[in-house]
Order: sequence, then C-alpha cells, then structure tokens
Amino acid sequence: MGSPLNEDQLAALFRETAWAHHAEFGDDEPADHDWAPWYAHYLAPRLERMLDRALDVAALARDLHAVDAKQRNDDSGLEWPEYYARWFLHRLD
Repeated sequence: MGSPLNEDQLAALFRETAWAHHAEFGDDEPADHDWAPWYAHYLAPRLERMLDRALDVAALARDLHAVDAKQRNDDSGLEWPEYYARWFLHRLD
C-alpha cells in the first residue's frame, strides 16, 4: 500500500513535474496553454503509486485547471506548488 501523502511530498512532485515540463518544452516555446493534460499524464502514475489507487487522467487535468484558476485569484501568499499541494490534499480526502 502507498504511504500517506503529505503536503511537502506533493509540492515536491509538482516542482518535479514543472521541471520535466520545462525540460521537454523549454523557454523558447510560447506559453503552453495545454499544460494541464501534460501535467496530468506525468503526475497520474506517480500519484497512483503514492496513493495506491487509480486516478482518472482527464479528471486530474480538470482539477489542475481548477486549482490554477483558484490560485491565480487568491492572495494566500503561497507559492503555486504549495498551494496546489494543499488544494489537492483537501480534494483527495
């Protein structure tokens, strides 16, 4: 069974995902408006191992869009990986 997921682990996974996305697409490309499906495909197998359960990649992509919109309109002061981690942990409960 996967270990309980905590905010630090999840924030680190989001940072890893951002790095992998950057490594694949670089800075020279225009903004990737279709980033959420790419992130979801990268995150899903890693999260599935951590959570010991299957995830719906399309639903994960929708959640990524939702948390991105919420974070952009929130003045919490958290960096996006921590914000996303906190949001997802509440969502996964």
